[in-house]
Amino acid sequence: MRWQDIEGDWWTIPGEFVKNGQGHRAYLNETSQSIVASVPKTQDSEWVFPPALMGDYRHVSRRIAKESRAAIEDFRGHDLRRTAASYMTSAGVPRLVVKRILNHSADITGVYDRYSYDREKKKALDQWNRRLRAIRLKQRVGKVIRFGR
Repeated sequence: MRWQDIEGDWWTIPGEFVKNGQGHRAYLNETSQSIVASVPKTQDSEWVFPPALMGDYRHVSRRIAKESRAAIEDFRGHDLRRTAASYMTSAGVPRLVVKRILNHSADITGVYDRYSYDREKKKALDQWNRRLRAIRLKQRVGKVIRFGR
């Protein structure tokens, strides 16, 4: 994530940094924005999370395993994507919207459908933010608000 690619609530990822080569707009929900805001912006790096800051994921998997008392081995960033996608679909977010959030390659309909789905991505990621906050704070999630309402 480069500082220059963030504008307001959106992070535009250039195609050169995306596996499928297609540029992508990612909505930064409240939690994402607070994480980005907590990172000091330095003159010597264009990156929000420079490689020296990130290191590897082993410390993350150890912390998650300790806090959840789960045996997590070989943690990868994609594990977070899979978890978020699963929670969003379980809350009623349509698979097409999750597919757009994850920037998965389009099927043949996607060749013709040039709509950005920004409004739907924002709604889904705000809903995920509320769910994630409840999980982090160990609160009952309660009634799930369906995506379509």
